[in-house]
Amino acid sequence: MLNNAQVTVSLRETRLHSVIISGSVRRPQAYPVYGPTKLLDLLTQAGGLADDAGNEAIVTRGQTGLQSAGEEGNPAAEADPTPKEQTFTLDIKKLVETGEDKTNILLYPGDRVTVQRAALIYILGAVSRPGGYALRDPREQVTVLKALAMAGDTTAVAKKKHITVLRKDPAAPEGKRQEIAVNLKAMLTGQIADLKLQSDDILYVPESSGLKAMRQALGTGIGAGTALATGLLIYH
Repeated sequence: MLNNAQVTVSLRETRLHSVIISGSVRRPQAYPVYGPTKLLDLLTQAGGLADDAGNEAIVTRGQTGLQSAGEEGNPAAEADPTPKEQTFTLDIKKLVETGEDKTNILLYPGDRVTVQRAALIYILGAVSRPGGYALRDPREQVTVLKALAMAGDTTAVAKKKHITVLRKDPAAPEGKRQEIAVNLKAMLTGQIADLKLQSDDILYVPESSGLKAMRQALGTGIGAGTALATGLLIYH
């Protein structure tokens, strides 16, 4: 026990003197700043954009930023093209790729930048390049035909009459999806409208096991006649 102890307390870090960079960046966290700091400088400290980053970032001004942006006679504020609203959206992808000064706004202690993640659609099954595809621009419209083109079109073993879109059903239990049949032939001939896909949709192209078996058989040197005789050509 100490009587009349002398204690010194110092402030190591405070959010009042930091800008929070969150969302789809490589190192999301609070970064200390003690005055106006360019957005691109802070993004560099955050390791840049993550692979799943979209085009947009939401900037939320703190009290210091709102006051500084509205100050008359403040050279930094007058040279800053930032909107005066408390919350606004920027094209973050353009800033990172081109370093455009108009988008490279000044940030102040207490501000927050949230980099939006890109919406994803998934193209699976009998296509040339199955996988998840990022929609960098949230306003981008991707249809079934455009999605198939992105995935390199269907393969030779695709069952084109049985393509489906699996879409989350908000009224159903968690994880349950509704199945939407795709009439690819009617879409290609313009008889029906090309179906627009939504974020998190799964475009599934099933494959014919018979066609796949035949291709595998031919690839290993088994003739078509032998494949037929051994029952490999079973169409479903």
